[in-house]
Amino acid sequence: MATAAICLLSAPALAQDHPDQSLENVEKASWHFKAAKAAFLARRLDEAIAELNTVMQLDPQPIVMYNMARVLEEKGETGSAVEWYLKALRSGLSGELATSATARAEVLSKIKQEAAATEATLSVVVAESEARIFLDDKLLGQGTLRQIAVAPGPRRVKVEHPSFETWQKEITLAAADKIVLDVSLVPLAKVGSLSVMSTLSGAALTVDGQPAGLLPVENLSVTPGKHALRVEAEGYDPFVTEVTVAERASVVVNAALAPSDNSGRLLIETDVVGAQVSIDGQLVGTTPLAAVKLSPGKHALSVQAEGFHVHNKDVVVPPRQLLMYNVPLVSEDVSIAGPGGQTIKGAVQYDSYVGLYMGYESIPAEIEGDDRTFARENFVVGVEYAPKSLTSGIDMRFWAGARLPTGLENPDDELSEHTGYGAAMFLNAHVTIIRRVEIFGGGGLQYFYNGKGDEGKIDEESWHELSCPVGGGVSVRPWEWALVSPQFLYVYSIPEMADMDHESYQSNGEYWLFRVTLGFAFDNPSF
Repeated sequence: MATAAICLLSAPALAQDHPDQSLENVEKASWHFKAAKAAFLARRLDEAIAELNTVMQLDPQPIVMYNMARVLEEKGETGSAVEWYLKALRSGLSGELATSATARAEVLSKIKQEAAATEATLSVVVAESEARIFLDDKLLGQGTLRQIAVAPGPRRVKVEHPSFETWQKEITLAAADKIVLDVSLVPLAKVGSLSVMSTLSGAALTVDGQPAGLLPVENLSVTPGKHALRVEAEGYDPFVTEVTVAERASVVVNAALAPSDNSGRLLIETDVVGAQVSIDGQLVGTTPLAAVKLSPGKHALSVQAEGFHVHNKDVVVPPRQLLMYNVPLVSEDVSIAGPGGQTIKGAVQYDSYVGLYMGYESIPAEIEGDDRTFARENFVVGVEYAPKSLTSGIDMRFWAGARLPTGLENPDDELSEHTGYGAAMFLNAHVTIIRRVEIFGGGGLQYFYNGKGDEGKIDEESWHELSCPVGGGVSVRPWEWALVSPQFLYVYSIPEMADMDHESYQSNGEYWLFRVTLGFAFDNPSF
């Protein structure tokens, strides 16, 4: 487009064709016309426009107007190009150039209309006619400018005048915005100087909400009066102050930035007065104790008082928040504790848990009229639940599960295998022996329904079983939220309440049961 965008086809006509023009002006116009052509071919478009403006002053002919339009079109100034094309046509442009000017004006007008739908307009109103207005460091013109088409996006407007302080502002334009900036320039004689220093270089300074650079900022010109300063840097609390700058005075501000404080606070609550509180191995005071300021994250808490067991707990302090923690100190006079109890040999009301259990049982029986005996061997699986203990050292456990056969000591294959379903409750007493390990024991009531066996076998009928399991086991807490508990139980069936006898065989209703529970605690205890 560079070689075709301008039709510098001929120099202006001779003076005899324009008797109102002197020969000297025509010669000068011809010389500047050639200079415009050379500048255009060298892509010095602003220089070409200046030369053509000179030609217009010396010998304003339609062909000069046409070429001015072509240079402006090449430069991308669509609106101005259309105006010059139309001006050339009104001035009598004829022939192929007139046809070209008409077509180009129509095309550029459409382009201008389409661009207007997405472009924003900017007007800058300033009283001083000699003030120069810049957009992104590009000179737009002097004095008040109205409805300048501007592409959307962030822009920087600057107004300069030799007798006034430079005015500038950052703006963001959206499509079709119509922004009007009313600029009041401040005479140089009525400004002061502001310098903002800090030991932290690179902090961002804003003055009256406007960006003013990165520290250190020296000799920043400001209007007389009060100004709001704000200095910000990542990892530091903002420095905010207000200063008053007098006319022609210099003010220096030292911005002392302090590292950001994300600390949280921990408030310890306990019914025991005078208990010593240590955090991360350091004594911080005795109860009652005000909230302690701590860095965010995990901290080791230890609370101890004479006559009470030591309470140890890892607490997580959130940033910029208050964490309230109640410490349940346990008297040393009590020797029973819950599963993985908070203290060694201390009685507590321990947390709830739910778990899955699996085990093995062997129920001895004999066939009527025969010396043979057999063992009904089963797997047991199910769910175990323990609500929060009723009182210190005492709890209830509830089971619900299934009895799955594993085989039968029956060489003649006279008996069938049965699947049963049942539930139980168990009253328990427990004591902690070492940290996170306890032993427990107790008894309860268990019911099982055993389904039908194989048709034709001597035990094909279903039966009910009500029994009393007694025994105990060990509970281990490998983590605060987990429990592993192996148990040994001796089960005695109640004859009056259990239908365990059949026509051809009978069971004495006494057997051993071994099972292991894997539990999950949902009210984590302290250890």
